[in-house]
Amino acid sequence: MTIEELLGIDGDVVRPPEGWGNQWGTTYGGYVAALLLHAFERATPPEHSLSVSQVGFVRALRSESEAPLSVEVHRSGRTATALTGRIEQDGATAAVGVAWASRLVDQPSRFDVSAPEVGPPEQYAQRTHHDVRDAFVGREFDMRPVPTPEDQTVSYQWIRLTRVDITDDEPWPAGALGLVADMVGAGPYSATLLTLGRPHATLALDLTIHLTEAPRGPWVLGVFHNVAFAHGRSIGRGELYDESGTFAASVTQQSLVRPIRSPDA
Repeated sequence: MTIEELLGIDGDVVRPPEGWGNQWGTTYGGYVAALLLHAFERATPPEHSLSVSQVGFVRALRSESEAPLSVEVHRSGRTATALTGRIEQDGATAAVGVAWASRLVDQPSRFDVSAPEVGPPEQYAQRTHHDVRDAFVGREFDMRPVPTPEDQTVSYQWIRLTRVDITDDEPWPAGALGLVADMVGAGPYSATLLTLGRPHATLALDLTIHLTEAPRGPWVLGVFHNVAFAHGRSIGRGELYDESGTFAASVTQQSLVRPIRSPDA
């Protein structure tokens, strides 16, 4: 299956496939980010590659109706391309995004972050997910959590898409990265549980991804932290590495922290 088939993209229209919704009938934030990242990558000139994208979640994208998806190129030159994007549904804006793509330059590199010392994905048990409220998690992702202290908010997990075939040394599509990057909310979720004593909803306002280059191979390692939780807001931060340990991207997200309401509320 291609990433477009997975996401239900048909040209400039999105038809969210059945099963991406939660108990409120709205789609996963990573799904929305994936739509815009895919659109940005599709509009990027061949001599450039996507380097940064910020997605703002305006209102919930519902799973029962189609949504127009548009991208505008504002500037494109030898060095970089600036883009904006929008998803609409029923005449209202669901999400907006801004992105830069740039030309890769062959020069010496330096990385001041590194992957944690963990084993390969097959060393860890697959996380089982049976919650009907977001059943897509178990269907779309093979997640292998690495044990971490329960009194800390950092989480490490190997992640693979189950229905998009990414072979060894093949780069991840930008849309696929959007699906995984939104898991940066794991850190803030843990922080609210440790601080408030019970689970709360973390309602994402945005998702920002800075890329050095796309990870390669079927697995990525997500390293997700909580930066701060105060005044009903949380800030999560993360890094994505490929199986070789190469740093691929940094991720940040701010969320509102609110009591969990019932679907009938």
